[in-house]
Amino acid sequence: MGTWVKAGSLACLLIMMMLASGCEKPRATSRAVVGPADRSSILVRCDTRCDEAAASIENRGGLISRRYRALGVVAASVPRTSLVSVTALFGESAVFKETFISAPKPIQERTASDGRTIQSYKLEQNAVLGISKIGATAVTDLASISPTDFSYDTILTGAAQLHRRGQLGKDVVVAIIDSGTANNPEIVPVLAGSVIGGESFLDPAHFPNEPSATSTLNDPHGTMVGTMIAAHGVIHLSPTDKLVKSLQVHLPQTVRINRGVADIAMVGIAPAARIYAMKTFPANGDGTSNAVVLAAMDRALTLKQNFDAGIPSGPVSGDGSEEKPFVYDSLNIRVINLSLGGPTLFSGREIDELMIRKLYDAGIAVVVAAGNEGFAAITTGSPATGPGAISVGAATLAQHERVLRDLQRGPGVGIQFRPTLIPQVARFSSRGPTADGRVGVDLIASGHAVFVQGASGSIELVSGTSFSAPTVAGAAALLMGAVPKATTSAIRAALIESADADLVGPRAKNIDQGHGFLNLPDALQMLKAGNPTAHLPLEPIAKPDTLVANNLREAGFPTVAFTNGSFSTTLKLVPGQVQQFFVSAFNNTEKVTVDITNITPSLPLARQNKIFGDDLGVIVLEAPTSINVIQAEDFINADTTYTINRPQAGVMRVALLGDWTNVGDVTATLTINRVQSPKPLTGIAGSVSDKGTAEFTFTIPPDTAATDLTLSWTNNWSVYPTHDLDLILIAPDGTENPDGATLSSPERVHIDAPAAGTWTARVDGFALHEYTDRFQLGATDGNGAAITLVPVPVAPVP
Repeated sequence: MGTWVKAGSLACLLIMMMLASGCEKPRATSRAVVGPADRSSILVRCDTRCDEAAASIENRGGLISRRYRALGVVAASVPRTSLVSVTALFGESAVFKETFISAPKPIQERTASDGRTIQSYKLEQNAVLGISKIGATAVTDLASISPTDFSYDTILTGAAQLHRRGQLGKDVVVAIIDSGTANNPEIVPVLAGSVIGGESFLDPAHFPNEPSATSTLNDPHGTMVGTMIAAHGVIHLSPTDKLVKSLQVHLPQTVRINRGVADIAMVGIAPAARIYAMKTFPANGDGTSNAVVLAAMDRALTLKQNFDAGIPSGPVSGDGSEEKPFVYDSLNIRVINLSLGGPTLFSGREIDELMIRKLYDAGIAVVVAAGNEGFAAITTGSPATGPGAISVGAATLAQHERVLRDLQRGPGVGIQFRPTLIPQVARFSSRGPTADGRVGVDLIASGHAVFVQGASGSIELVSGTSFSAPTVAGAAALLMGAVPKATTSAIRAALIESADADLVGPRAKNIDQGHGFLNLPDALQMLKAGNPTAHLPLEPIAKPDTLVANNLREAGFPTVAFTNGSFSTTLKLVPGQVQQFFVSAFNNTEKVTVDITNITPSLPLARQNKIFGDDLGVIVLEAPTSINVIQAEDFINADTTYTINRPQAGVMRVALLGDWTNVGDVTATLTINRVQSPKPLTGIAGSVSDKGTAEFTFTIPPDTAATDLTLSWTNNWSVYPTHDLDLILIAPDGTENPDGATLSSPERVHIDAPAAGTWTARVDGFALHEYTDRFQLGATDGNGAAITLVPVPVAPVP
C-alpha cells in the first residue's frame, strides 16, 4: 500500500515516507504538499453547490482542475493570498489541502543486517516451464481434490470449501484503484478474461506517454493485487525446482506431479469475478496526488449510479486490447480495493474517508489495507480508519514463511526459522486503536509470502497488507456472487462478525486482529441466515477537542500510571504475542527511558530457535498516531535501555513482541521512567487560523555558531484531532528552510552557522480543523540564550 505524504514546499517530492515499502524513514515524518510555493492545491467539499463553489473560487484567482460530480467535490489551485478567504467562504471542515501519495509496493526492507527482514522473492524466469489458464469448472474440480493454490489460507479462510460448491464470485465487478491491472493473457495468463476494462486518471499533459490502465508495462503492484482477487491458472515448474521441493516439505498437497512436471495452482478468492482497472499511479513507480485517487473513487461511484439508474452496461470506447481497454459509462461495481494509505490527523473525517462513506451508502464495499507500520499501537492509516471501510491487517502463516525462508536462505532453514505452526498477526501489520477510540482493524487475512503474478508476467512471493486487503475484497465478491441480493451493510457485517478470533494466536487482541481471521463459510452462513448485526460504528466515536489518552482509556487501553515518575511490570510473551504500553508525554517532558531487563526464555538454549535463540522484539514510538515515528526498534535477549530525549507531546507507545520465530515463552521486566522539566517554555505566543500564517523576524549576529527554533501549539498529538502547524524559516537571502514542515509536534529546527542578518520565521496553519490554535515560538543561539522575535504586522485579507 502507498502513503499520504506532506512536506515543505521546497521538498514536495523529495521527502516521502514509504509506509508500505518498509524502508527506513527519517525521524520527522512528512506529508508532501502538491503544487508550487505561491499557490495551494485544495479540495473543496461542495455537495450539491459545486457550480457556485467553482465560480467563487475562480473569482478569487483560483483555477478549477477537477470536478467530482458524484462525490460533490472540486479540486482547485488558489493563490496563497486567497487561501484564507476561500476557507472562510466554505468553512474549515470543507477545505482540504491536496496531498501526495507514495506508490504502493510490496514490503522490501532495506536493512539486511538482521536475518528476519522481509524480502520479496521472484522466481527465475527460466524456472517457469509454462502457465496454463483454467476455467471456472476446472477451479471447482481442482478444489474438490486439493487446496486450490499455494496460498494455504484458501483452506483457512474456507474459500476452497466454497469453490467446491461452485461459488466463485461469478461476474461480480471489483474495481482496483492502484497502478493498473494487466490484461494480456499471453503475459499474465492467470487473469485471462478477468479484466473487463479500465481507465487511467493521470493527467495526459503531465504523463503523455503513460501506458494504459491494463498495460503490462505498468508497475506490478495493481496486477499482483488482481491475482489475489481473481487469479485462475496453474504454474508449471520442474520437479527439481527449489520452490517445488520446499512445498513438498511444508505444503505437499499444493503440488501435483504429472508426467515429469510440477503443477502449482494460483487461484484467487473469487476466480470468476470481473476486474475494472482504475489506474492512479504512473508506471515508473512514482506516487500520485490524493486528488487522482479521489477522481477514481468519483468515477466508480458514477458508474454504479448510472447502472442503478438503468443506463445500459457496455463498452463505450476501446477495443479490449492491452493498450486500448474497454471503457464503460455504466457498471455494477460492487467492491473497491484500496491497497494504499497513510497518516491522518483527524481519524474518520479525512476527505477520502468521507468519500468512502458515500461509496458505502451507494452499495459498494470498500476494502482498505490497514498499513505496514509494524506491531506498535495506533498505526492504522487512512483511509482504513474511515467509517464504512473494511480495514484489513495481515496474518503470517508458518507454512508460507517456511517456504519463503527456504528459498531465501537454503533448504531446511524454513522450519528452523519458524518452528511453531500457529498462525500469527504479521510483525509488519499496523495495529489499532484509532485516535478517536475505535478498534482500527476489522479483520485479518494472509499477507506474508503470498503467491502472485506481476504485470510483466513475473511469479513472486510478496508481503504486505496490500495483499491481505484484496483477499478480503475477493471474499466480498464471493459472498455477493452467492447471495446477490445481500446489501453492502450485510456483506460488511458478515465478513467482520464471522471472523475467527481463535485461529490466530495466541492472545491476539482486537487491536491486533480486529474480529479475527477471515472465515468465509461462517460469513456465508450468517449472510444466508440474515443475522449479521452491522453493529460496528459508522461514525467516529470521539467528538473533536478530546484527549487521545481519554479516547484510548474509553476503548480499554489506559496510559501507564507513574509513581514518582516510574512504572514497572513483569510480563510473559508467547511467540508472536504483543503487549502494548501507552505513555503520556507533555511539552515539558525532558526524557523517557525504557529499560528491559531480566529477559528469560522458558526453554534452555538447546531447545530455542536454532538461528536466533528465543528473544524479544521492541518498538518505541513517539506520539504521532497512524504512523510509526520510531525511536527504537530492536530484537534483544539481554538487558537494554532506550532513552528518548524531548519526546513529542502526546501518547508514546512501547510495544514488546514475543519474537514470532521463538519456540517458547519469554519473560522480562519492563521499567519506564519519565522526567519532567521544571523549566517553563519560553518564546513569543501567537495564534494562527487554518490555512493562515503568522510571521516573525529575528536577527542573527555575525559568527553565531548555531540557532534553534521550537514551535509548539495547543492541539498537538495529544489532542483529537491533531493540528498541523509548520515552521518555515527564510534566510536573509530569501532561501527557505522547510525542516520545520513535518508532522512533528513541536516542530524543531536546528541551523549550524546561520547567516548573519534578519531572518523570517513563518508559522503556517497547515491543517486546523474548524479552529484557530494558540502557539508558542522560541528561538535560541548556540549557547541557549534567547533570541528576540518580532511580530510582522498582518496584512488585511483580500
